[in-house]
Amino acid sequence: METTIVSRLLSKLKNEYSEKQSLGSFIFNELQFESILQLLPGKDDENCPAIYSTTLSVLYTHKDIKHFITNQFNLGEFNIQCNDRVGVILPNGKELGLCLVATCSYCTCVPMNSSSTIDEIKHDIEILKVKALIVDTDLVNIEQLKSMIMILKINKTADTLKLELVSDAGVAIHSSSKSVLNGPQDISLLLQTSGTTGQKKTVPYTLKTLMVGALCVAHSWRLTPTDCNLNMMPLFHVGGIVRNLLAPLLTGGSVILCSAFDPNLFWDILQTPKCPVSWYYAVPTMHSAILQIKELREASGSNTNSHLRMICNAGGGLLPSMAEQLQKAFTTVILPCYGMTECMPISCPSVDYKLNRRGTSGTACGPEIQIFDDNKQLLTQSNQTGRICVRGPPLFDGYENVPNSLTFTEDGWFDTGDMGYLDDDQFLYITGRSKEVINRGGEIISPSEIEEAIIQNSRVRQAMVFSVPHDVLQETIGLVLVPRDPVSRIGLVELQKFLGNLLHPSKWPQLIVYMNDLPKNRMNKPIRIGLAERLQLKELKDSDPIHSRLYEATAPPTTAPNKSLIPCQNVSLDTEQVYTTFNSHPLIVDFELVASTAYVVTSELLAKEAIWEYLESHLHDYLRPKDIIIVEEIPRDNNNNVNLQLLASNNPTAVKQQSNNALEVALIKIFCDVLDIDDDMKSSLNSETDFFQVGGNSLKAGLLFNRIRKEMGVSLAIMKIYVHRTIGSLRELIEEQDAHIAKKLEVQQQAQNKDRREVYQLNVDVKSKSQTRFSALFVQSLGLLLLKPVCIALHWYLFVFFLILMRRYWTRPDQWLQVVSVIVAIVLARLALNLFVLPGTSLMVKWIVIGRYRRGHYPLWGHYYLRWWFVDQTIKIFGFGVFGSNDKLRIFFLRLMGAKIGKNVTIDPNAEIREFDLIKIKSNVKIQRCVLSAFTLSTGYMVLAPIQIGNNCSIGTNARLSPGATVSDGVQVGPLSSSYEMNPTANTEQSSTISKPKTVNFIFKLLFGWPVILAVSILSYIPWIGAIYLLVDQTDSPIELNEFISVIYFFADGKRVGFHLVAAVARDIMHPFIYVAGCIIVKRIFIGKFHEQNNKFKTKIAREFHLLKHWLMKELLPGRDLHGITHLIGTHYELVSIIYRLLGARIGKRVYWPGSGLNTYEYDLLTIEDDVVFGSRSYFLCSNGDKTCSKRITIKSGSMIADRCVLLPGVTVERNTVMGSGSLGKEGTTYPANSVWIGSKDGNAILWSQDEEQKSTDTITPFGRAFYKREKTGYWVIPLWLHVIYNMTINIFRSIFWSAPIVISIQLMAIVFRRLPESSTSSTIKSGVYTYFLLVGFLSVFYTSIALLALFIDIRVKWLLFGRRQPGQYNWDQSSYCQRWQLHIVIQHFRQNILDRLCGSAYLCFYYRRLGCHIGRNVCLYPNGGDPMMTESDLVTIGDDSCIDDASVICHLNSKGRFTLNPLVIGKRCVLRSQSRLLSGASMEDDSTLLEHTLIISGDTTDEGTIWQGWPAADVTKKFRGKRVSMQIEHRRSIRHSKGAKKSSKDTIIALLENEIQQTRF
Repeated sequence: METTIVSRLLSKLKNEYSEKQSLGSFIFNELQFESILQLLPGKDDENCPAIYSTTLSVLYTHKDIKHFITNQFNLGEFNIQCNDRVGVILPNGKELGLCLVATCSYCTCVPMNSSSTIDEIKHDIEILKVKALIVDTDLVNIEQLKSMIMILKINKTADTLKLELVSDAGVAIHSSSKSVLNGPQDISLLLQTSGTTGQKKTVPYTLKTLMVGALCVAHSWRLTPTDCNLNMMPLFHVGGIVRNLLAPLLTGGSVILCSAFDPNLFWDILQTPKCPVSWYYAVPTMHSAILQIKELREASGSNTNSHLRMICNAGGGLLPSMAEQLQKAFTTVILPCYGMTECMPISCPSVDYKLNRRGTSGTACGPEIQIFDDNKQLLTQSNQTGRICVRGPPLFDGYENVPNSLTFTEDGWFDTGDMGYLDDDQFLYITGRSKEVINRGGEIISPSEIEEAIIQNSRVRQAMVFSVPHDVLQETIGLVLVPRDPVSRIGLVELQKFLGNLLHPSKWPQLIVYMNDLPKNRMNKPIRIGLAERLQLKELKDSDPIHSRLYEATAPPTTAPNKSLIPCQNVSLDTEQVYTTFNSHPLIVDFELVASTAYVVTSELLAKEAIWEYLESHLHDYLRPKDIIIVEEIPRDNNNNVNLQLLASNNPTAVKQQSNNALEVALIKIFCDVLDIDDDMKSSLNSETDFFQVGGNSLKAGLLFNRIRKEMGVSLAIMKIYVHRTIGSLRELIEEQDAHIAKKLEVQQQAQNKDRREVYQLNVDVKSKSQTRFSALFVQSLGLLLLKPVCIALHWYLFVFFLILMRRYWTRPDQWLQVVSVIVAIVLARLALNLFVLPGTSLMVKWIVIGRYRRGHYPLWGHYYLRWWFVDQTIKIFGFGVFGSNDKLRIFFLRLMGAKIGKNVTIDPNAEIREFDLIKIKSNVKIQRCVLSAFTLSTGYMVLAPIQIGNNCSIGTNARLSPGATVSDGVQVGPLSSSYEMNPTANTEQSSTISKPKTVNFIFKLLFGWPVILAVSILSYIPWIGAIYLLVDQTDSPIELNEFISVIYFFADGKRVGFHLVAAVARDIMHPFIYVAGCIIVKRIFIGKFHEQNNKFKTKIAREFHLLKHWLMKELLPGRDLHGITHLIGTHYELVSIIYRLLGARIGKRVYWPGSGLNTYEYDLLTIEDDVVFGSRSYFLCSNGDKTCSKRITIKSGSMIADRCVLLPGVTVERNTVMGSGSLGKEGTTYPANSVWIGSKDGNAILWSQDEEQKSTDTITPFGRAFYKREKTGYWVIPLWLHVIYNMTINIFRSIFWSAPIVISIQLMAIVFRRLPESSTSSTIKSGVYTYFLLVGFLSVFYTSIALLALFIDIRVKWLLFGRRQPGQYNWDQSSYCQRWQLHIVIQHFRQNILDRLCGSAYLCFYYRRLGCHIGRNVCLYPNGGDPMMTESDLVTIGDDSCIDDASVICHLNSKGRFTLNPLVIGKRCVLRSQSRLLSGASMEDDSTLLEHTLIISGDTTDEGTIWQGWPAADVTKKFRGKRVSMQIEHRRSIRHSKGAKKSSKDTIIALLENEIQQTRF
């Protein structure tokens, strides 16, 4: 085997080196070479990998590197020779690594930060006398540099990397025939210090010093050719160059050069099969981020195993606790190393180090190390702290332009600027920088000791101690704290309490600055020197209250100058955050904060301890109340103001906390006087109060003991305060000296307590009101009896009004003019309704009936609930009118309704926003189709709690914000998620502003968009216009009659009644066909195809037409039911496929379409293969929000897309794959064949199972076999043509049926007017009033009657078709059930939206009971509506006092034609909140709750008293009810399981799913 200089030297070190001389000196003396090429690996290793890509492909071998240096790196062409200085400004990565090695080989390499500004680059060029720059021209704007320096760039071809001249700066270049390699004593590297302690200094390295440093690293770490380093450190400072680049290359090893630090990429690389990485070297902040991502991945079930043999630390001391975390996480050697720009390396433990010397940085691994005092005298004894000094190689030879006499001692020692000590075994311990230590009143305090103690707190991610000015002590301790959970910061008092047993009180922080990260320099090294000045902190005084010592700031970028100011402000003490946090708890229905005491009303039994546990993870310590009092009701007056007198007398804690011991009472008073504690805080003092945690310090300790001596005659040594810190402990200390002192003070205390009254707990009896009481039945009948009839009457009345006006001024008898007058009257009536009448009614009723929505909890079917219900029904019936059609108008109207909305907010037209006064949306927010409602349900109550969305947020499609939720600034709530699943760190990571979505210019809409829409609409109404023509034939009427009466007689004519019904049928039946045909024509001729592309528009006009294309298609035909045509031709069948094909989609055979249709409009970007089955209410988004990127969505044969799925651009669902309920398809993701996915987490669906076996190529479903193949089924399968006839017939009958109320009402009005005397109707105004009120009265009777008849028909048809349903399997090819079900769905469309008028009332329960549902007393069903409501109600059981909001209670599983029915059981007092779902066969035991956006899998059971959330659901009882209740529930569950009463829910789930999947695929 060939030996090289390096291999021989490393072998000699292993065999001959002794520690009599330093390692650096030994290597320096032994190392003999002429150029760097002699030190690179020889022939045996030259074909081995040297540099890998992040995908682990070999980019360069050692032979390639040699070849690059000798043949491709052509500096000689540009007259650059030894000791010429060449700056290198390249992004981190392989090119930078190659250029650094090559430049060091020929000249003086000057690495420069690629993120530097132009001014910084210019400054460095001048200071460092750089001759040429090697730059990435895409990274650096070189225009301002061309005139001052030669610029070279890397020209990368297929097989070479060569330098290319960009600018010669006007200097003539004389090409040299060949560059001369640097010798050992040539300056090969020029660096600058970080400047943390002052001005930057220039550090030159000779080639030999550089090589010695790299070989010291190689020896101390025992690097071999098989080692591979994963480098994410920047390569423009000495640590990255020496340790991560040169050391691996010199030893024949390899390195992965990443472009930047990315903890996710780190784990991706480590989890790559056959990953060669054996070690990495990084700074503590990188270690912390790596550990954090490891925790997140493990929580999501990912594998995070690794095979690292060592982890090395850089840049700043590695806290022992961090080292232990790394060792526990990786089970490998952790090496806390030490080095600096002037000397790399300095110290490091051996590679068998076991972390058995807590806090050490190892032994010397290069230069000599000694400790000196401030007078430069050597400290000869061990464990004496002083200045760390080093001498000998690889120490540099001195700063440029600085005399060595100022740099080194006479003996050649260099002061590192760090403080520390050597122990008996010469292990080095670093205590801090000499300028970083804190001089607290003459006491020198090391930051590292305090940081080590603080970081042990589980709520602290990172900590950095710094000096803060103090008015007496000169300096005291400040702390930059990075919380582990940004929404739950530890407070100063709580932190001091934690440190009580770890540190002396003199070392406790007195001020906290909360940051998202530590302030660092460009080398990721934390910067503490001068931090108080940068934060502009004022001088601290002992009298400053605790809350004034809490600040928050954002860490500046690492590119910021070390002395730049950092904006900083006191933390917000806004009580709105407290209200928001309490209101977000699902079991807290009302809350008030009075004098720092929280009064809480809960919907269920909830222990105070559980609330405290909840606050620990949801609210900052400094915002938490002093006490929590659970009451049954918060007394309020009629204006919703709190009755403070009742609440003030209801604080038992104040008395409980005040001690009965007279001595403790006296000590509390002294504490308050000495520490200036106000009355509010005084009530919280008790025997456990710690002197130092409430503002005490060593100075005030003297005042405290002085008061004790004066008032009690007891003298105590001041040092006793550090042992007896609490009031109780001080009491015991005083009683040791005077046992009778308590009795002396007792009389005085009894006098003070003489008039104290006993407190009492509020005990107001609050019960849910009965849903069948008269007021509830009456108010909740008004949806049918009043609101809908009034709305219909307004439509007809305004039409008549405008028709009369048209007839006054358009008297010609021409029949076509009469047709035009009728159409114009309809258009004008619609305009008046949508501009003024409908939105005005909604606005007026809202402010008159309920005023401002008030936060709180209100009994169901109580007065406030009924007012809320009436307003909600009014808004649903009357709507926003024209204000709902435009984004700006919609926001304007929402503000009129009471919502608080900032600037630059966009709201999707389909987004539901309710309880307006409780909705606050700040600026730069994008809200897609989702629900923002402050309403929710709790047992027996409706709950209203505010929702707040911060600046720069976005709310995704089908997201759900729970009442009480606060979305912090910058947070992006993804599609199919909820506020419970928000990432709390998003606001610290999200720095970009939500840009305003690009919308079509109004002029383009006006000129090109609306005319097309209008033309298609008019064309589609031609049959209806024809019916109107027949309707207005023979328009003459008696002229002596009143105009209103004349019109009534006109429309009451029998012939015209017939034509009126014909017009209704033409509108409902013929219009959809013509409209869709028109859309297809427009799509093919004008809009064209949608293509996969990343759109970069050359002109603004091109962009506008592109946006217009998307807008127009979305307005014309946004998927769903295809403008109603699917209900006429059969929602699930082949005719729907034909329409999609005509619109441009690629559709296969036997596709089972959803009843709700697909929500999409980019049909050309849809590929759906054979035998695909769709569930309802899914969204297919083929383009991003700005329409700049479009990708195809592909669903392959045999797959299923279940209900409520969202597929993002570029999703591919492979063959036989199931995207289960609520699945979120991540953009650009392929879901492998034969896999099952469900729900969403971290922006992607969750893999439930995957079958690796190859399935049959036949993907046909039972539905396909029965309906399309016409295989033998045992029953007659209705053919498609007969389905069309059936659908058309039912819809024709429906059109006539729902025309009956207005037709009958007009007939009766005509009869009434004929019997009235002419005098009573002679006035047009009077007859107009009579007409309107008569119409409302008749409509109230007949609309309600028709509605009830429709419900009766629905009920009767259900019992005729099914009888009482039974659980079981009803597959398409085995049972006629599915066919009967399809027939019944058409009948259900017959009832229209009647059930929406009965939501949340006893009437809806009556209806479902008639359908066979078992419903208990006082059950609240769907107060906000349901989509859908129960479909198999006779298989549902609902216990007393349960509440179901717009949740899904569906008893069937329809998987590719395999139809299964299973019962659903909902126990007593259960709650299903908005967008929760019970899958077929699930059940809920008594008192269990499903929070917003929750899915209970088939076969699973929610245990009694539990709370669930997530899709799929997880038990979150512990989080909301506390540990004690959760343990009791778990105990009951274990007992029940041990008795065999219940099979493991997980096993049940898996069994059911596997059964479904197996049945589906065969």
